[in-house]
Order: sequence, then C-alpha cells, then structure tokens
Amino acid sequence: GWWFFIGLIPLVGAIYLIYLFVQEGDSGENMYGSVPTNMLE
Repeated sequence: GWWFFIGLIPLVGAIYLIYLFVQEGDSGENMYGSVPTNMLE
C-alpha cells in the first residue's frame, strides 16, 4: 500500500515542476531590463 504512494513522489514532483515552468512571470521591468515577452504589445 505505502509503496504505491512512495512511487508516486517522482510523478507528483514532475507535474509540480511543469506547473512552475508554465507560470507567467512578474510584469514590468526588473534589474535585468525590460521583459522580452512584452515586445508585441
């Protein structure tokens, strides 16, 4: 029983990382310059 849940840990971690990667960043400029994704606006 418990081994099933322990085996799910890498899967849950991978899904969480994908979630973090697709999140939109902060809007506006920062110390590195303007945001390159706002070029079309």
